[in-house]
Amino acid sequence: IQDTRVHFMHRLGVRGWLQRLMQTGAPGKMKYPVVIHKDDDSDYGVTFPDLPGCFSAGGSFEQALEMAREAAELHLERLLDEGAGSPQPAPFEQHMQNPDYRGGVWAVVDVVLSKPSA
Repeated sequence: IQDTRVHFMHRLGVRGWLQRLMQTGAPGKMKYPVVIHKDDDSDYGVTFPDLPGCFSAGGSFEQALEMAREAAELHLERLLDEGAGSPQPAPFEQHMQNPDYRGGVWAVVDVVLSKPSA
């Protein structure tokens, strides 16, 4: 399966592949792009361009993505509790042009949207 995804990604190009991932959502979920940076002497750092103030990290790439999902769900829960909506993801092209994200690895995180607390 992984070889198929890699081939598919190369055929579509990174932008096309990421856009395709963003479109395959499920009810009650949103897909947010993340950029992951790793320095030699650090954990994997994760930033959500569409969720200002939401970030995470992990000791491995997989752990960083899992922690990012959890951070985003808590961040969105707080926004919903405050009466704000869930921010819509901006087009990848917009983020990829931002020099702050240069050199990072892009991924998509599925985030389960919860209802505001009573």
